[in-house]
Amino acid sequence: MAEYIIHSGDTLSAIAHRLGVSLAGLEAANPQITDPNRIFPGQIVTVPGSAPAAGPKYVVHSGDSLSAIATRFGVSLGALKSANPQIANPNQIFPGQVIAIPGNLPAAGPQYVVQSGDTLTVIGTRFGVGLVPLEAANPQITDPNRIFPGQIVTVPGNAPAAGPRYVVQHGDTLTAIGTRFAATVTELAAANPQITNANQIFTGQVITIATSISYVRHNIWTLDEIDHWHPTIYAYARGVQVLIDRTKANQMDPIGWQYQSDIHGTTVNPDNFRNQCQHFCWFFLPWHRMYLEWFERIIRSAIQDVDDVDDATKLTWALPYWNYSSDDAARRRLPKAFLDLTLPDGVTPNPLWVAGRNLNDGSALPQADVDLTAALAPTDFAGTNGFAGGRTGFSHAGEDPGSAMGPLEGTPHGAVHVDVGGLMGSFNTAALDPIFWLHHANIDRLWEVWRGMPGHVNTNESAWLSGVTFHFHDENAATLTETVQEVLDTAAQLNYSYEDTSAPVPAPVEADMAFPPAPHGPPELIGASDSAVALTGEPTSVTFDIAAPAGPLAAAAANPVSRASLRLEDVTSAAPVGVTYRVYLDAPGGAPALDDAHYVGVAAFFGIEQTTAPDNEHGGMRLAFDITRQYRQLTAEGRWNDQLSVTFVPQRVEPPATPIELPGELASAPQQPGTARVGRVSVFLQ
Repeated sequence: MAEYIIHSGDTLSAIAHRLGVSLAGLEAANPQITDPNRIFPGQIVTVPGSAPAAGPKYVVHSGDSLSAIATRFGVSLGALKSANPQIANPNQIFPGQVIAIPGNLPAAGPQYVVQSGDTLTVIGTRFGVGLVPLEAANPQITDPNRIFPGQIVTVPGNAPAAGPRYVVQHGDTLTAIGTRFAATVTELAAANPQITNANQIFTGQVITIATSISYVRHNIWTLDEIDHWHPTIYAYARGVQVLIDRTKANQMDPIGWQYQSDIHGTTVNPDNFRNQCQHFCWFFLPWHRMYLEWFERIIRSAIQDVDDVDDATKLTWALPYWNYSSDDAARRRLPKAFLDLTLPDGVTPNPLWVAGRNLNDGSALPQADVDLTAALAPTDFAGTNGFAGGRTGFSHAGEDPGSAMGPLEGTPHGAVHVDVGGLMGSFNTAALDPIFWLHHANIDRLWEVWRGMPGHVNTNESAWLSGVTFHFHDENAATLTETVQEVLDTAAQLNYSYEDTSAPVPAPVEADMAFPPAPHGPPELIGASDSAVALTGEPTSVTFDIAAPAGPLAAAAANPVSRASLRLEDVTSAAPVGVTYRVYLDAPGGAPALDDAHYVGVAAFFGIEQTTAPDNEHGGMRLAFDITRQYRQLTAEGRWNDQLSVTFVPQRVEPPATPIELPGELASAPQQPGTARVGRVSVFLQ
């Protein structure tokens, strides 16, 4: 995009009309302008459209023409026109437009707009730099005795921070600028380390306006509707490539692609930063929030030096989220930018595309695997049937007996990992797939959705809030620590929000079938399978005896059952389980009932091979499902007697009507169900 420096009397509407762009487009390109009716001379704004070529820059002055400018700088008119495709009519240019002059590229660093009467010697004296380094920083100036008002030169010194820029006007002070833009002198000074004396600034200096951007994580489908290579998505691809290149240069770079993946999982724990992922417990949600927070900042920092990412995107970029919970199969497919083999130029390999995914042919996630009904239903935050999972210390130290993952972690979280497959199918490689980060942004968003529902609040237990400290690197590779209590408010503490955190419209539920309140007393085992159940990708049923409660629940009138749970315990597999299973519960007799009334939920075994590993403390995976609704229904029908039947039905991704054709070596292999061994299927009442 091009740039324009606001002059006295300008309005955004007038600028848009003058430069042939829409007012809405101009406002969208300049999110730093919070009040479009309030702009100031000296502000540098971004103009949507073609960008001038890289090279020296010049600010058009009153009376200028392209012909006169070309003559002044000793370049041909044709070359000047070619360097400035943003100028639709070469016979009409406007004061304040920033154009490119063909020539040697000046050095990076603080900038200054040459004023009338300036010489390089005067500029050097003013800013305390020698004439030799000033000339060296500006190789576009072939005759140091001949410079022109409007030329933008580099002044050697500390570089200002990224952000909205402003050209100092006559009479300005940092205090006045700060008042104008709602920034303190301290904030302006911090953003402009090239200013060595806060009481002395000069007309023509280009400074950064310290501003607080509130980042918004958008639904990628909202962006996709505009352009499947929307600037936010394109910037993400370019940022991913920067991180990949860092890893190629140094495998141990903490802000490189491989190291960032290793934070989630690797075969060893070499330090306090890698192999730290928290799963199957109440730290799952806050740890991943921290993980995304710093990854997002690393990507945002990485794109600052990418030439073909526009300034507005650099300023406001935030990680999109992949909202796949939709009746529309198209929304359950991978976003289009993740299916293209190349970037928009048709040549450069697309870093968002990775081989091995089950969805690379255009297949869709099964609708049951992204249903949110069970995930958002719990009112308790922690515990066996809590939203967030069981109470633990770091990596399951001091874990609750019978602890299991929260329903959100199971479905859609784990189910989507399994369904996408490939790198996403394993703890140790999942974060190497760029879709991982959009998936987890959605899981983080769903935590906010849950919090916004009536009666849903996070726990205030100190063991969760401050009991464990987690370690990360920031965008500058500096080490830091965080606790849960520091990441609970995304807007106030982390400066981001989501495009949409409204709760999905639930299906009508009878009052006595609603999610039960927290029960009193410990759960009581009333029945379990007497042998292991092998799930091999085929429909499988297991029937087992159940008994009447023998503990406190035996006096049903005094202690009615408030919650019933189905648990899958000690689930093991030496390899990933590549399909998910719909789970149904019924009283035995005849064919298994596979209708909605008997549907329990989805069993997804993401990470099972890690929980099964000999050196892992888990000893297998545990899943818990609330079956209070089925318990009440079977009891009302007089069928909750002495036996129950549980049926597992495998499900695979939904193939498209017309698959995307990929070369043979890039085509994905069929989903491999593997074998999951369920040590025990059990039922508990509370």
